[in-house]
Amino acid sequence: MMRWDEGLKTRSGSDPYLGRESVYHLDRMILVSLERRREIADWTHSNECSRLQRAASELIPHGLSLALGIRELVRSGYLFPAKVLARPLVERVAVISYLADVGEDAVRLWERGWPYKSRPSLATMLSHMRGTKNDDSKTLAKEIVDHFNSLVHADPVGSSYNLGTDSAGRIGFISGPTAKAPEMCDDICFETAMYLVILSARMVQIFPEANRSPLPE
Repeated sequence: MMRWDEGLKTRSGSDPYLGRESVYHLDRMILVSLERRREIADWTHSNECSRLQRAASELIPHGLSLALGIRELVRSGYLFPAKVLARPLVERVAVISYLADVGEDAVRLWERGWPYKSRPSLATMLSHMRGTKNDDSKTLAKEIVDHFNSLVHADPVGSSYNLGTDSAGRIGFISGPTAKAPEMCDDICFETAMYLVILSARMVQIFPEANRSPLPE
């Protein structure tokens, strides 16, 4: 077990991973997503929304708030909780993708809080994120679910995401921030940026009249 402050002893100040390509891409997608959300907010205040648009007006801000929370945790070196926070983010991206693909019947069930046995499995909703529902997307969806289940439910596999190295080179489980896990930072930031790309694409699909900002290349 490592001291809670061991991981940040070599860096003063905040944002120990600033300058990494993964952080740059995440920051860009945050800015793009927030601008797109601003355009949608302006549009919804002067137009009547469909059922799907009303659902999206709830779920999309949830997703953006979670992405911003992940970025703040990365900024302070708390990578393990940032990784855990990706689980509710991906669920919201999956739900809005599922509602957008399936249509009004699914939205009505969601509005009612998914009555008994009507809630689709997370793997089913995740398979809609790629826009294609084939065997490959179903396999990938199951892998994502298994990955997050291990992380959130305290399985030994998930514990590996909380390993770090102290100043003496000893490996242990971290109780606080760390500036010495660049690969994990990259994993978190690229993953979060990818989900924001999907969320932004769904904003364009669901609110075609509201969006003017292009996605970054």
